[in-house]
Amino acid sequence: MSAYKQVAIIGAGPAGLITGSILKKAGFSISLYEQRECLGGTWAIQPLSTLVDIRDGVSGIYSPIYSSLRCNVPKQIMELPDFPFPDDYPCYPRHNQVFSHLQRFAEHNDLLRHIRFNHRFLALEANSQPERWQVQTSQSLSEFDAVIFCNSRYHYPTYPDLEAFMPFTGRLEHSFSYREPEAYLNQRVALMGTGSSGEDLSREISHCASRVYLCAHSGSRELHKPVEGAYGAHNNLTRQSAIVACDGRTVILENGKKLRDIDVLILCTGYQPDPVFRQALPSIGLSGDKNNLAPLYLNLFHPRYPELAVTGMELASAPFILYHCQAKVIAGYLQGKILLPNAIQRQFAAEHLELQSSGRVSFSIRQRRSIAQLGHLAKLAGIKSPAKMVDSTLSINNKQRLRYPDDYRDLPWEGGEQSFQ
Repeated sequence: MSAYKQVAIIGAGPAGLITGSILKKAGFSISLYEQRECLGGTWAIQPLSTLVDIRDGVSGIYSPIYSSLRCNVPKQIMELPDFPFPDDYPCYPRHNQVFSHLQRFAEHNDLLRHIRFNHRFLALEANSQPERWQVQTSQSLSEFDAVIFCNSRYHYPTYPDLEAFMPFTGRLEHSFSYREPEAYLNQRVALMGTGSSGEDLSREISHCASRVYLCAHSGSRELHKPVEGAYGAHNNLTRQSAIVACDGRTVILENGKKLRDIDVLILCTGYQPDPVFRQALPSIGLSGDKNNLAPLYLNLFHPRYPELAVTGMELASAPFILYHCQAKVIAGYLQGKILLPNAIQRQFAAEHLELQSSGRVSFSIRQRRSIAQLGHLAKLAGIKSPAKMVDSTLSINNKQRLRYPDDYRDLPWEGGEQSFQ
């Protein structure tokens, strides 16, 4: 019989709900701690009544979801493996559809009564009995046999060195607080970053703004084919080199060019885990910053205390499938059905992985090594591997996204209806 009976799950977003469902079905007593008043994590949109200049602070904002957001990968690799999206959902669901689906999933699996809302995680400590862990939140202090961290890495913005941007006298924003393109009506807008946020927001804002500039370092990751000249909704969007300085409302670029009379500068520079979570890591022998969390065995388990695990923080294009595989492995270990190497071997393997990936737990499912990792987790859990399906679906999706960056979500899907079931 397993020595682990009571399990704390930090976060009631997708990773927390999936982990909670699997552990509950496996017979564990679960408690989910959620810092907000609702489930869904990042997918629970948070309306903002005013525009936010980051120099005034962004405390109290927990979700980067904006009104028109849709998934940028098809639903086959966004849906919950044992709870598929309704048939009438589009190939690329809208954010509110994903959120509604998560609510139905929680109700279907009787998870709501296990969630403690408005409980922000503060600290974790081993008590006098090494096998038990004290979880401190903003409202409680409780003991558990195991603790699974499922808190998202998308709850706080990541900033570059802001010194270059402080002289800017227009409004300085982060994509974290973007909600509607109408807020930029007839304005001149510069965005920094060519990841998903920069690409999507620049195109959307171009419907309302007078001019839009998408700025990035040469050689930055670009999700679409480079575009020469003006493009966008009104032929008013251009790509520019990176921003290196600001002077009043003038933005100075890496190549020496100056963009004048800029009204709004939006930093599309990514997100990071909860700083409070990171501050708690040293007390349990882990370390982390805005990009890194290490060392972890299988990018999942604490090497010395495998009853502590971390999921939900990876940069993954098939996140729900990844969380499902991780939760299956966690449940198998806690049940005693999956045997892990001894502590010394786990530590060695975790440190080796850290050297390979610079300590990043946020491996990208787009990378070949990560597809193999997904298959390895499925094999360890004794379930059907989704690796081949995820790989082929992403390949088709990326081709459509490159060819039709403005409307790939509305075109017929060319990859069939395969899914991970």
